[in-house]
Amino acid sequence: MITLSYDRIKYYIYAYMGLTVPMFFIFYFKLYLIGIIFTLLLIGAFIWRIRGEKKEGIDKDGVKIKKPVLLIYLAASFVWTFLGGFGGHYAQSTDWNYRNAIFRDMLTRSWPVVYPEYDKMLNYYIGHWIQPAFFAKVIGKVFGLGENALWFIGNQFLWIYTAVGIFITMILLLCYVKTDSTKKQLLLMGLFVGFSGMDIVGTVLDLLFFHHVSYANIHIEWWSSFQFSSMTTCLFWVFNQTMTAWIVILCVVLEKKSDAFVFLGTCAALSGPLPFICIFLYMMVIAVKRVAEVKSVKIIKEFLSPLNILMVPPLLFIVRLYSSNAAINSTASESTITESSTQVMFARMIVYDPYVLMFVFLFLLLEAGIHLILLYKPYSRNALYWATALFLLLSPFFAMGNEKDFVMRFSVPAIMVLLMMCGKVLLGDKCEDTPEMKPILKKILIACIIIGMATPATEFARGYVQMLLTGRIDNVKDEVVTLDQDIYDNNFMTYGYTEDPFISRVL
Repeated sequence: MITLSYDRIKYYIYAYMGLTVPMFFIFYFKLYLIGIIFTLLLIGAFIWRIRGEKKEGIDKDGVKIKKPVLLIYLAASFVWTFLGGFGGHYAQSTDWNYRNAIFRDMLTRSWPVVYPEYDKMLNYYIGHWIQPAFFAKVIGKVFGLGENALWFIGNQFLWIYTAVGIFITMILLLCYVKTDSTKKQLLLMGLFVGFSGMDIVGTVLDLLFFHHVSYANIHIEWWSSFQFSSMTTCLFWVFNQTMTAWIVILCVVLEKKSDAFVFLGTCAALSGPLPFICIFLYMMVIAVKRVAEVKSVKIIKEFLSPLNILMVPPLLFIVRLYSSNAAINSTASESTITESSTQVMFARMIVYDPYVLMFVFLFLLLEAGIHLILLYKPYSRNALYWATALFLLLSPFFAMGNEKDFVMRFSVPAIMVLLMMCGKVLLGDKCEDTPEMKPILKKILIACIIIGMATPATEFARGYVQMLLTGRIDNVKDEVVTLDQDIYDNNFMTYGYTEDPFISRVL
């Protein structure tokens, strides 16, 4: 039997995510001296924080979990990622085409990745790939490996790194839900894998009455032209943007102080700016709540910790870098969004016509609204509940860059918080912070969650169908190969990078 608490494990989690940040500055942008000084200061800031915590005392209470359950969590993490195509051993979604090209370019080209012939630079959310690519490149240099061997090893590192991230997310979920029951701990893993909005209901309604969209590849989440991606969809399609966001939002909620918020935010920003925006808003909600509760300048001093102050320049660097991305700078006319919109800085506020607005309302109701209504009584005094409801409600009315990425990726942390609240009320052991819910409402919520599991089921089915159609287990999507060609890739590039005064100085 092992006792787990957030205070006991958080620095291992910080290391998993945080190592990416100094590696980004030292090796990717070759800011060697700045990166080394920053790394030393970062270590010092953590030592300062750890010493302060020892004086105050850490939380020794936690969740009791049997070693076999931990092994099941770990095995399930590797199986889930395997079925998502990690390692290149099973079917991959079509989004892997560009993700494989990005990862191959990071493995085989010098850093930062630039394409001089086309005057463009890779400018994407590469945080999730940095560690696997770095360690694979080191092994490749030491043993003189060719590109094929390097590609294979890099994919195995990516698989391991992602599976470990899933395992960490599961442990953090358990620390939040707080249950010592082995049965409930196993059910929590199932809830994580299967959590989704009720897309199947929307799909049936659309097929019967509206004939609004086609369902190529049985991707039912597009039934309303909007999407709050299920956990499995996030992992199978956009893992690079969502893995770190899941971990960070769990850490933010579990943290007792705000003295590591900027560090956590920087880790999130490096892996996905749209989830980071949502996480930042959650941080503001939590900070305001703590100020209101404590009513002390101690909270301000806590936020102005050495660790937070140190992480401000890297965060600003990342924000400035991503602001030069071609998709961020695209205009409304270049987007596939046809509704009228108003530009507000990088985002656009959208005004829908009544017909589309009907789909927006139905979308919000089936994807999260019913869950939130059922959770109202147990969480009505919880700031996170109201923040989640507000963020999800407003997300379809904003857009950033091409297509409707904002609503899909901004919502990632909010959907995780919704999952956390559902897990707590359904699986949490009875204790002081466990909200109570009427049995009939619990049964309805469970029914909604089971209905929602049709969405990840279609994701798993897609891989199985591809295997049957091709007669092969490994169906890797790798047609793009490299971004060093004249193709449409605004989402991933900065064009004219040599003329950008900021980027040209740090290359």
